[in-house]
Amino acid sequence: DSELCGLRLLSGVSPEEALIVGDSITGDIRAAIDAGVKHAVLLPSPVPFYKSGNIPEGVIRADRIGTVIDTLLSTK
Repeated sequence: DSELCGLRLLSGVSPEEALIVGDSITGDIRAAIDAGVKHAVLLPSPVPFYKSGNIPEGVIRADRIGTVIDTLLSTK
C-alpha cells in the first residue's frame, strides 16, 4: 500500500484511475485492489504460488502481455 501511495504522489493518478497488470493474484492484483485500484488485468504465471487465491470479481484475464490492450477493448 505504501508503494502505491508513493506512485500516486509521483504520477498524479488516483487509484480509481489506475490499471494494474500483474501475474500474482495476491501480490499484484489483490494488493492493488486493497489499495483502491478499480481496474485489474491478470496474466498467466509460470509460478504456482502466484496462482494461489481467488481471483477477485471484475478482474479481466489476458493470455499474455501483448494482448492486454485488445482484451481490454473487447470487454467494453
